[in-house]
Amino acid sequence: MAFAPNEANLRCNVDDPLARVVDSRAVMISLICSNCSHTISVDEGFAGGVCRCVHCGAIQTVPDLDAAKSGKPAFGGKTLYQKPSEAPTGDLGKLSRAATVPTRTATAKPKSPSMTPIVIGAIAAAAVGAVAVAAFVLRGHSSPAQPSQSTENAPTGTTPSGDRAPTPQPTTPNRPGFGAIDLSGPTVVYLLDRGDATAEFLPELIRAAAGSARSLGPATRFQVVFWTSDDESPAFPAAGPTAATAANVASVLQQMKAQVGTSRATNVMPALDVALGQSPAEIVLATGKGASIDDELAGEVLARIRAREATGSRRVKVHVVDLQRNTADEQPSPALQRIASATSGVYVQMDDAKLDEIGGR
Repeated sequence: MAFAPNEANLRCNVDDPLARVVDSRAVMISLICSNCSHTISVDEGFAGGVCRCVHCGAIQTVPDLDAAKSGKPAFGGKTLYQKPSEAPTGDLGKLSRAATVPTRTATAKPKSPSMTPIVIGAIAAAAVGAVAVAAFVLRGHSSPAQPSQSTENAPTGTTPSGDRAPTPQPTTPNRPGFGAIDLSGPTVVYLLDRGDATAEFLPELIRAAAGSARSLGPATRFQVVFWTSDDESPAFPAAGPTAATAANVASVLQQMKAQVGTSRATNVMPALDVALGQSPAEIVLATGKGASIDDELAGEVLARIRAREATGSRRVKVHVVDLQRNTADEQPSPALQRIASATSGVYVQMDDAKLDEIGGR
């Protein structure tokens, strides 16, 4: 018969009168606890098994019936478990400590972990969730945050045509762009003025266009087209947009420095046709004569763009760079603002210091 020790059948009897009343015929085995040296009595049913000492709680083996019939208390067998908090006493206790086996054989179960940390954690998680939901709801009912304006941007407002001039976003380092203008289209054309009003900015403007092209990366195609003078609209590369690799940008920069000079009078319209013919996603239009461009010319530019789009060409954004000597004192150009706003582009005022910064990227 298999023996399964538990708290009930491991308890050793010590002069228990009730046990004798229940079964007066039972043969009792006397043994000396191998841990605390107290004499204890157990029923013959424990012979060859194990029992627990009622004095120290140690679990030990019980001699068989042959050893019990000698009439003398027998020494308990191997100590299987003893309470860690109670030190054994006497020489027999010393021997029993040497014979103690690892506590994994003990029947006592470890104390169940407290549920308090789990409950506290659950409450904390619920509180955090409630705060997150409340923040989401409040944000949904509040007005969206307005983007911050770069120091190089012109004041935003309503243009004469009623269009809202967009607020340019500052370009983060290593992002494709022209200063505060982010560029993300697959093809970008730089449409640069080279007339008298732009002459003092031209060297810096050429370097800035090259610096911006370098930021685009090889996956984007670019071309630089200059405003028309004497029926010529120089374009680099002449064959059309090319991948914005470091080698291609360096080659275009060298050609522009060698071939492009200022001209007394320039016309944007023929050069715009050249730029639109490349089906660009974005155009960067830069000029130093924003103060002399009126609303009529802005209307002509927009009409030419809409006519091109009506033929099935992709919709193009026109970003406008208004070159000025002192951006803090000079007023923005309403006509250039209108061009940018009507095409979902960005309008910025920029001086030569900012151009130098872009050209050094």
